[in-house]
Amino acid sequence: PLEPSMWLVTVGRAMLSQLDLLLVGVLATSADVATYAVPFRLALFVGFPLIVVNQVVPPLIASWHAGGAVERLERTLRATAGLAFVGALLIAAVYVVGGKVIIGELFGAKYEDGYTVLLILSVGQVLQTYAGSCGFALMMTGQQRAYAWLLGISTVVTAALDVVGFHLWGIEGVAL
Repeated sequence: PLEPSMWLVTVGRAMLSQLDLLLVGVLATSADVATYAVPFRLALFVGFPLIVVNQVVPPLIASWHAGGAVERLERTLRATAGLAFVGALLIAAVYVVGGKVIIGELFGAKYEDGYTVLLILSVGQVLQTYAGSCGFALMMTGQQRAYAWLLGISTVVTAALDVVGFHLWGIEGVAL
């Protein structure tokens, strides 16, 4: 069974990753929800390189941390974050150049208004990828409680900023 802090981490990560879409659903019209959902889903591809890295890195973190190979662990985390970052940049560059066309071809011209949201969310995914596997590093080195607190605080702050952003700039404010 999961200890309470690991349960909080699991739930917190799931909530935080979908929170903006949930709040758009609560605050906006159904047309805005559709316009936001399309770039939201496309922007997830920008973070895909980090998802791939995070499938491999956690057991290495735990093993090398337990064995005291801190320098090796640090080098590996930097290298994998760098590789994922380059991949995320390439995908984001495709969206910058052809995002409007991609949205139009895949979902229809009426969703092209979500292009700005796609760019904003893609930048966020690139920055998240640049940070690397920091959440897994915390969890695999015995710092899951600190990570649970960070996720909890981040969720509350994100929700508040999403509401304020929506009232100031609409769905683009939520994306920011």
